Amino acid sequence: MATAIKEITIERGKDVRDFSLFVFGGGGPLHGVDLARELRIPKVVIPPEPGNFSALGMLFAEARVDDAQSFIMSVQGLTAAELRSGTAEMKERVRQTLVTDFSAPDVTYEFQAEMRFVGQKHSLRVQFDDQDDGSALRERFFEAYLSRYGHVDRSAPVEIIGMRVTGSAKTERPELAQIQVTKATETPHPREVRAVHYASEGRLDTPVYVRSELPVGFAIGGPAIIEEFGSTTVIGPKDSIAIGAFGQMTVTLGEWGVGK
Repeated sequence: MATAIKEITIERGKDVRDFSLFVFGGGGPLHGVDLARELRIPKVVIPPEPGNFSALGMLFAEARVDDAQSFIMSVQGLTAAELRSGTAEMKERVRQTLVTDFSAPDVTYEFQAEMRFVGQKHSLRVQFDDQDDGSALRERFFEAYLSRYGHVDRSAPVEIIGMRVTGSAKTERPELAQIQVTKATETPHPREVRAVHYASEGRLDTPVYVRSELPVGFAIGGPAIIEEFGSTTVIGPKDSIAIGAFGQMTVTLGEWGVGK
């Protein structure tokens, strides 16, 4: 799992230390803290009812349709009109699908090109504006290449090997409400204290909390175990947690390494 995260962050020029790790599903909270620790990601965010989060996401997601086409085209001398012509049919197919399946009259489009240096095997996906011409698209590719690899040969010829059009439309969806805070909320107490072995500290008496009993604003330092229906989160001895306004639990890591 750590390798997969590196492939979409570090290998694309992103520093994982600038991000929080958002985990969900039954296994996400179980493994997320140690995974973040291994990668030196400073915070882990766990939504309420993490096992149902994918289903919740379907209710809140915008309608989206993608259409892609493969072809080879040089950017040299490419005009904006020719570039728009290359995406016109895909754009219309996307629009028709959104109108037919989602009754969505207002569609927002994004355009991406798969690009590479002539003679190379690997490509980069570059987002562009439908007013761009070949020169502007080449510059976008150079910037993406520089961000990914740290260097770029601006004199080398560049080609497009495919394009993608993404259409999205807002649909009716529920509103995510903050949890109401009541003054009468009592400080939660652990359900039990359990002996737990930690790689960094050895065997420690660890309080076990029921997540549904933790109010907004509740915060403690580790060690702790947070149990809920469908998942469990282990808070290391030097970590801390806090419950946010939407019921999300944020774990702040206090040390690095594997299996702390």
